[in-house]
Amino acid sequence: SGIELEKIDPPGAEGYSDAVISELSTLLTAGRLDDDSLGIVRSAYDVQQTADDGLRAAQELIVTTAEFHSTNIAKRKDKIRESFSFPEPSGKPYKAVVNVMFSGGCDSFNMLVPYSCTKGKDLEAEYKFIRQKVAIPRQGLIEVDVENQVCETFGIHKELAVAAKMYKDGDLLFFTNTGVLTTPVNKENYRLLTKTQLF
Repeated sequence: SGIELEKIDPPGAEGYSDAVISELSTLLTAGRLDDDSLGIVRSAYDVQQTADDGLRAAQELIVTTAEFHSTNIAKRKDKIRESFSFPEPSGKPYKAVVNVMFSGGCDSFNMLVPYSCTKGKDLEAEYKFIRQKVAIPRQGLIEVDVENQVCETFGIHKELAVAAKMYKDGDLLFFTNTGVLTTPVNKENYRLLTKTQLF
């Protein structure tokens, strides 16, 4: 591949944890971890019983850092954030719309899949044709009934059993193929005008 990683001495050798943390910092944050963060991660690594446990602990800590979640330089201010308190709840009933934006592996068709479509357009066959080898098989889905849709039933991913139960209980609805609409668009110009892609 042409990529050469720094040679690291075996566990137990002096400087081993320094080399591991430095390598992780390079791989996960482009080497942007500051000295304080490096010290915290190194200490967590050193107190573990095995090198594998240390590696896991170091990775878990690094993914909580500002450097991991940004591409710019994070500067530590050493100031305590101002305290705040939430307002007292009114106790009045309300309904909330929770908008969860998914991209990549957890898109609509990895969550809600056509299951039985016999009244017109065979969306299940279309799904299997488009998704090919990554199409979710029926044994990986929880079948749910729907109304006024192209299919009689859809399948919810089996790992989303709580969502399936909420849907069956009438506490959850699905809005698929939706996104952030920054300006009115059509099929011809949505890729150009939509800052956050809809599909």
